[in-house]
Amino acid sequence: MAFDHEHRIDRSRERRRILVVSSGLSPAVITESLYALSVAQKPAWVPDELHVITTGRGAELVETRIFGADGALRRLCAEYDLPLPEHGGPRLHVLRDDCGNIDFDAVEDSAIARMGDLALRVLKQLSLMPEADIHLSLSGGRKTMSYFAGLALSLVGRPTDRLSHVVLSDSDLEYATDFFYPPRQPREFICRPPGRGEVTRSSEGVAIALADVPFVPLRDALSETLLRGSSDWSLHMLAQRAREAISPTRLVARFMLDRARVVLNDVEIPLSPHEAALYYVLACRKSFNPRCDNDELYFYFEHAPHMLPEEDGMRRSMQLSDAFVRLARTLGNVDAKPGKLLRRSDFRDPSSMSEPTAKRLMDARYDKFAHEFSAISSKIDATLGPLLGRHFKPAGQKGKPRLWPDEVTITIEPT
Repeated sequence: MAFDHEHRIDRSRERRRILVVSSGLSPAVITESLYALSVAQKPAWVPDELHVITTGRGAELVETRIFGADGALRRLCAEYDLPLPEHGGPRLHVLRDDCGNIDFDAVEDSAIARMGDLALRVLKQLSLMPEADIHLSLSGGRKTMSYFAGLALSLVGRPTDRLSHVVLSDSDLEYATDFFYPPRQPREFICRPPGRGEVTRSSEGVAIALADVPFVPLRDALSETLLRGSSDWSLHMLAQRAREAISPTRLVARFMLDRARVVLNDVEIPLSPHEAALYYVLACRKSFNPRCDNDELYFYFEHAPHMLPEEDGMRRSMQLSDAFVRLARTLGNVDAKPGKLLRRSDFRDPSSMSEPTAKRLMDARYDKFAHEFSAISSKIDATLGPLLGRHFKPAGQKGKPRLWPDEVTITIEPT
């Protein structure tokens, strides 16, 4: 039979294709998944990379039966004219215990949980490639391992990623140790299904069905800081974070005045001191217009220093520091000097100025505060994720006052 060249991969396409398989003690699921995607499916989905997640014992079987020089993977690719996965060839991700030793069986609950953590680490790293699509096959391993792998994809997967399960039309062939895919030339296989003794089955007409498994992408429930960071979060912890983001039981903003720190639901937001100060001003005032009037501006100068530990003079007596002198001149049209006491009456009323001067003054206020509000919202999203972050971000459209989210409880330390 002539080779069918329609499956040959187009290396010039822009998006990479990555097949990830969770495998237990039946490594045939690897080649069956590859066959289902690259040969049986039309149009073919031929992966550029192949990753296998398994235990120590499973890795031994994969190395000898699938990845070896005469293994089933090379035979499948040669027989159906498929390219071997590139980028260093197929990759094994093997479960290890808490001491770094290979875990051969993963029979204890803690080992199965680590299997979920391993799947999370692999999928999280692969999901950072924006130009790649991930296809996760859940056909191998214990049911709990498959569930954990699917949960991991839900947490870090993108809408372009897929989850599937492959099923043989003749289930007896699952118990044939030398069946890895339907060969081009049909032949018979010795099968030993449980409780039925030895039976012979032909591969002629055998189909491998690919069933799509729907999953809900929860990536937006997590922060980009968490997804891209190096912290080694467990699957359980990440699932808990996603659950809290979707249905938060509390919303608390903590302002630590002596350290210029803002902590939202126990997560510190990396705001600059002046961003933290503006966020604190908004919490105190409940509303703040970036194109602020003189009352709002004075309120800012009165309260912002509380989040700036070095501004002791400003906190105690509104005595201008070097850092605030330029700000007062720019935003308030004040003849400010270091050590001067700032009063509400020092701010010139824009209505008493010429139109160009008043416009420059109001534009300067808007440029500073609108930029800082934008930075605050971006950092909240990046740290908490969009779902949880939306509860804490200042509300209000461009050109309108920013509003403090009423459902958020405020705590101030020290009081």
